Amino acid sequence: NPRRNGNKPYTIPAGNPYIGMSGRRKEIWSYGLRNPWRFAFEGNRIIVADVGRSSFEEINYLNVTAAKGANFGWPKFEGRQNTGNGPAGADPPTFPMLVYNHNNGRCAVIGGYVSHDPRLPELRNRYIYGDLCEGILRSMVPNVAANRATDIRAVGINAPDLTSFGRGPGNRLYFTQRSGELKRLAPPP
Repeated sequence: NPRRNGNKPYTIPAGNPYIGMSGRRKEIWSYGLRNPWRFAFEGNRIIVADVGRSSFEEINYLNVTAAKGANFGWPKFEGRQNTGNGPAGADPPTFPMLVYNHNNGRCAVIGGYVSHDPRLPELRNRYIYGDLCEGILRSMVPNVAANRATDIRAVGINAPDLTSFGRGPGNRLYFTQRSGELKRLAPPP
């Protein structure tokens, strides 16, 4: 709770994973993320797109309960690759559902949302995401039980300098670009 409570500047939920553990920050829910660039909730699941350092981008897609106390691996791991840098963390790493490298002009994952827009049946229940440098919107079908992304494909929309996604009324999906443009995903005319 961000509001002051007596002499405490804020309060920490009693269900946080590190309550009562010495040497651990009570405020932390998960750790080991390098530069999470957008996250979303999908029912009881959390999706975190995490920008890598120099080689890999990742999307973590798991149940919120599995994210409680999860170590996403940074700085010991970038994606699933052991970097040999930094500590591994106190907990075993939780590896991402999707990892892609920086080939073909890709450099920074931009997290999005699962599509539930009835006007876009070909994207129904698919997670939409993109990359700042590549500028191609992509989608995947998440398999949470196997921690695997399946049927990864381009959506058919180019968005150079993609910066963010949003979900609006009627489950419509929007995206922004560095140029200042706001666009909505819509069915072909």
